[in-house]
Formats: sequence, structure tokens, C-alpha cells
Amino acid sequence: MKANELNEVARRLKELECIVESQKDDIEIAEHKAESAEEKNTKEVEFLDPRVEGLEISLNQATVEKLASAKNINIKTSFIMDLVTQLAIERGSTKRMFCLAKQNKSLISKLESTKEQPSINVLEAGVATATDSSGELQTESSLKSSSDQRVTS
Repeated sequence: MKANELNEVARRLKELECIVESQKDDIEIAEHKAESAEEKNTKEVEFLDPRVEGLEISLNQATVEKLASAKNINIKTSFIMDLVTQLAIERGSTKRMFCLAKQNKSLISKLESTKEQPSINVLEAGVATATDSSGELQTESSLKSSSDQRVTS
């Protein structure tokens, strides 16, 4: 080989060595970046893990509280429905009592008007009885004797 060819080979070898060194530097930089990113990710995971656990605990507590609230609402709804039913029953009873009181008042006024007039009832045996204004029961024979006494007086 000639010196010119040797110089060319040496120059090419030098270029290849530079390329290899450049590639080694690029690899080191990439490895350094990868290690740095891995450390950063590890620190972030270590930082976020407790927060995630705390959020999971909060979520579980919120779920438990939500279920307790739903149960409480269900109990209160049932109680209110019972009160509404009881109120409807009481309202019906009040209306019935009002009607009975009205009917009672009417019957009392009828009774008072019949107390002023003597009533005569005929029993099965043909015996007549009457009630006078004092409410005393009188038989047919006592009615005759009282009418006889009135005639002689």
C-alpha cells in the first residue's frame, strides 16, 4: 500500500473513532437522562403513593357516609309516611266525630222537645204506659187514678 492509501485509511480510521466517541457520548447522555428520569419518577411515585392511599381512604369514608345518609333518609321517609298515614286516619276520625257531634246535637234537641210532651206507649198485653214531663213512667192504672183525682178536685 502506498503512503497515500495509508494516510487515507488512517484518516478514515480517525473519523470512525470520532464517530464511535461521539456515539459513546450520546449513549452516556441518554443513560444519564434515563437515570435522572427514573429517579424523578421514583420520587414522584414515593410522593404520590401516600396521597393516593389517603384519597382511597377518603373515598371509602365518603361511601360509608353516603350509605349511612341513605339509610337515615330511608328511615325518616318511612317515619314521615307513617305520620302522613296517621294524620289521614286522624282526619277521618275527626270528620266522623264532627258528624257524630252534629247528629248528637240534633238528637238532643229532639229529645228535649219530646220531654215537654208526654209520650204514650202501648205494650203487647194492651197495657198503656206513659212518661210525663218529669220522665217518670206511669202505667194505665196510675194514669186512671191521677185523672180521677183531677176530676174530683
